[in-house]
Amino acid sequence: MLKVTDGRVPVLSLSEYFTDHDRLKIPNWQRDYSWDASDEGQVGVLLEDLQAFVGNQNASEYLMGSVILCDSDNSGEHLVIDGQQRSLTLTIFLMAALKYIRNNNLVNPHDAGHMALHTAISQCFSSGAVGFAFQSRVIMNNPQADKVIKRIFDWSQVGDEQNATMLDLAGNITKSERNLVEVAQYIYRRLVDESVFDKGSFMAAMRKITEGVKFVVLTLDNQSEALRVYDRINNRGMVLSSADLIKNIIFMMVDDSDFEYVSDCWLEMSKELNGTAKARLQDPKFLLRLLASIDLGTKITYDGLVDHWTDYIGESSKKALELANDLPVRAIALRNLAQHQSMLPGVEIEDWMELTPVQITQLHIPY
Repeated sequence: MLKVTDGRVPVLSLSEYFTDHDRLKIPNWQRDYSWDASDEGQVGVLLEDLQAFVGNQNASEYLMGSVILCDSDNSGEHLVIDGQQRSLTLTIFLMAALKYIRNNNLVNPHDAGHMALHTAISQCFSSGAVGFAFQSRVIMNNPQADKVIKRIFDWSQVGDEQNATMLDLAGNITKSERNLVEVAQYIYRRLVDESVFDKGSFMAAMRKITEGVKFVVLTLDNQSEALRVYDRINNRGMVLSSADLIKNIIFMMVDDSDFEYVSDCWLEMSKELNGTAKARLQDPKFLLRLLASIDLGTKITYDGLVDHWTDYIGESSKKALELANDLPVRAIALRNLAQHQSMLPGVEIEDWMELTPVQITQLHIPY
């Protein structure tokens, strides 16, 4: 059931959206944080939108679409069904803004409004008391990504001369981890070169953004219900790929009790696909297209992918679970094929040993 206040769906300011929720948890099944940190990408467009809003003297509010949340079993926590990309990007934006304010001494200690704004910005991304331990309000679906957010917070607390290597990431990092860092660096660079906001009016700009940017906040009782609402409304967020849509169809067809299992299957598939070391194969839609082509005995276009799997699953939760269960094993086979150019599964996937006729033209492995 949709939660309302005085018979209305709440419309919250940016500051209220974050501070009214102690923790905004990204469910395990959510896709990676993937907004593009470039002038033409989603982050650049967001900064331009904020710049236009701040510069419009006749605009006191800027509606940034809806976010969809649902209740969690943990007290004080809400699951983010739709709004991950915006929530994380704005969290990083506020951290970068606070770094810019601090490094340019923009807070007048004798101005109560400045002091209150500084505190309000801090409270948007940390539920801990200002000046004490950082407690991120947005919790990722990957503990390593949470550590990156903590590192970005630490980076936001020091001067420019101290942070040359603070955001360097080593080892095998995920797309989310890499994007978090790239977005932080991109936003801060845009603030420093004053291509978005003028330094002299920066505090006024931040006050207008924290108070005037608004979200329609839809809160549902459970994940299945929230996903059904999400499937029926148009949101400002990143356009879903065919793989994202198919994943949502799977989740809509299973019980909430199966969400964690389906999430684990999808995550394992993604890990295996990342092991192919080929960008095209790392997108789940390639594997889903491959499997659909094998089922049909002929190539299927990406445009027909969602319809194929929608028809396949139908109204059957059993088929949805079977598809989810099968994806990690099939991903291992694809990784094996990509790495060894072999048409036969390796010993590590002996559970998938049926002889399936596959035409080379169905694969299009990009070597």
